[in-house]
Amino acid sequence: MNRISAWAVVENDAIGAAVTISEFAVVRRDVTIGNRVVIHPHVVIERGARIGDNVEIFPGAYIGKATKGAGALTRAPHFETWVAIGANCSIGPHAVIFYDVSLGAGTLVGDGASIREQSRIGSKTVIGRYVTVNYNTRIGDRVRVQDHTWLAGNMTIEDDVFISGCVGTSKDNAIGGNGYDGSPMLGSGGC
Repeated sequence: MNRISAWAVVENDAIGAAVTISEFAVVRRDVTIGNRVVIHPHVVIERGARIGDNVEIFPGAYIGKATKGAGALTRAPHFETWVAIGANCSIGPHAVIFYDVSLGAGTLVGDGASIREQSRIGSKTVIGRYVTVNYNTRIGDRVRVQDHTWLAGNMTIEDDVFISGCVGTSKDNAIGGNGYDGSPMLGSGGC
């Protein structure tokens, strides 16, 4: 039996069995929700999202954010209006998952994390608290990205990788693969 709060806004009926949708949650039309899904208060799920079985989405998470700028953009955004969240995923409080993102089964997205458009996250992967995954990033299976990490767009992170906390990446496709040359760097003499 489903438990849907009278104070939730649910615009569709593609809802599995034993689903809980708490007060002040918003589920737009054209959303598919699997069995035994728990949607906590103040979650927003935009149209085109597909939520697998046994997923838990914690308060304040936003699923299906459209990429928009306030007039100034670094690049023109490209995305399709869908999100796929695999079975047994956990989406932390205030996480933001943009459109055109897929999460594999058993993946955890931590509190306040942001996953941008065209990103693909594998199965049993951890995206830690306040991690930013920029656009068009591929992250494999069983990857651990620890808290407060910033991943540049257009990256590929293969299976079974561990990335420690507070790591910031750059747009260097070689990431040191061509060796290190410190000659162009100038410092100000020592003390």
